[in-house]
Formats: sequence, structure tokens, C-alpha cells
Amino acid sequence: SDSLSALLTVLLLVLFQAGTLRVGVLYGVQFLLGALNAFQDPAADVAVSFLVEKEDYVRVSGIRSFCISFTGIFAPMVAGGLYGLLGLRAILLLDLGTFSFAFLTLLFLVHIPGGTRGGEREPFGRACLEGLRYLRGQRAILHLILFMGYVNLVYGFYQCFLPPMVLSR
Repeated sequence: SDSLSALLTVLLLVLFQAGTLRVGVLYGVQFLLGALNAFQDPAADVAVSFLVEKEDYVRVSGIRSFCISFTGIFAPMVAGGLYGLLGLRAILLLDLGTFSFAFLTLLFLVHIPGGTRGGEREPFGRACLEGLRYLRGQRAILHLILFMGYVNLVYGFYQCFLPPMVLSR
């Protein structure tokens, strides 16, 4: 998902350099980024469960929540300042630079153990069916998942459309 996000950044950079970047393209890119995050966030949660000992889950979850909130608050301020100082081209190049740094760090320095914790890997379809059977018996959890899905859908629209609306002013 991050690689596709980087490709979208390259697309924005090319369109900006050519003078053909339009607000509609920003809406489309934001929509695609939101869709990519729907896959990246659960994958990151699973990766953390392989990298962190079980007794540290709560502490690491708190740190991750803090970091997500911190970047959600301060990233727009920093981006606005950088936009005023450096312009859009420099911000897009900076984004590609940070992607490259993170990609190379993960490629060469971080090892995520393969497999599942404590056993054989179950086929994907069977795991999905088992999860659905479990949810059928746990109505409260099913309702919570449906509610959170709705909240995330509404928030996704906000997250998708607010940045292009602000940038178009």
C-alpha cells in the first residue's frame, strides 16, 4: 500500500510539473489513499503483533495511538508551513524521500517473522468462514464491528475530501 501511495505521489509530481494538476485529481488520489489505508492499517496491526511480546501489547498500542494522534494534529500545521516556505514540488519530493528511507529501512533492517503465532497457517477462505460463524454467535461484537465500520466510512469521506477542499481555496 505504501508503494502504491508513493506511485500516486509520483503521479501528482508529474502532473504538477506539467501544470495539469487539478482539484479533481486530488480528490481521486485522496480516495485511493483512503482505500489503500483500509489494507495498510490492519496489516500494520498484525505486523506489530509479530514484533512485540504479548505482555507489551497494551503499552505499544498506547504509543501507537499517541503517535497517530500526534501526527494527525501536527502534520497539517507542518505541511502548511512547509508549503508556504518550499512549495508543493518540494513537499512531494520530501514525501518520496521519506518513503524511500522507510522502504530501505524495512527492507534491510527490520525482520518480521513469518507464519502465525502458535501453529499452522489456515487457508484464507476457511479462516473467513470461521470468523463469520464466530460473529454470528457474538451479536454484540458483530454490532460493534458494523457500527465502527459505519463510523470509519463517514470519517473516510471527511478524510478523503477535506484536504482537496482546503487546497482548492
